[in-house]
Amino acid sequence: AAACDGGAPVGAPEGAALRALVSFVTRASAAGMVPVYDLFNHHNGRRNVKLTLAGDGVRLVALEDIPEGDEIYLSYGIKAASTMFRDYGFVEPWPQIWTWTDDGSGDRYSFVLFPGGVVAINPTEVILKEM
Repeated sequence: AAACDGGAPVGAPEGAALRALVSFVTRASAAGMVPVYDLFNHHNGRRNVKLTLAGDGVRLVALEDIPEGDEIYLSYGIKAASTMFRDYGFVEPWPQIWTWTDDGSGDRYSFVLFPGGVVAINPTEVILKEM
């Protein structure tokens, strides 16, 4: 691959460089790498904090009162189950989003599994944002 600055070609990252790249790609937020952020668990249905950008860095903001001893949950984002598994190594019990593209037509399809056996087929952005 060519260097970003148009210089001599560079090879694929190896060793520590590859581990650093994978860590950044799977853990970076809009603010870049945020220390301690990785320690919070993801759960779209129980999210009680969010990360916000501030002039002096980032802030973790509580979305509700969190009793002492309760777990802090944030959201890694609404992503397809296959993406969650690839990037984070797990799939949520709910909501699970499954997407695929029809090879023949190129049409994209998705469905979302909710608690209680509820399924949304090709949900709109409005439905996904309300999760």
